Amino acid sequence: SISTEFKNPLESLSGATLQLKQEKGADSKDERTKSLQLIEESSNVINRIVENIMAMSKLSSGFIHLQKE
Repeated sequence: SISTEFKNPLESLSGATLQLKQEKGADSKDERTKSLQLIEESSNVINRIVENIMAMSKLSSGFIHLQKE
């Protein structure tokens, strides 16, 4: 479902940013890099979901018409 598709990457974003904010998250450059990669990947997932929702909305509203070839 859409709520689950949003919830998982948002939880990843939240957890990674919390880890970066805490002192122990800044101890290792590798941990920091992993957290930043997770934030980037989760942001990309959310962006794709939003793009898909917008495309579906345009299709359902008739703004975009599909043509068979």
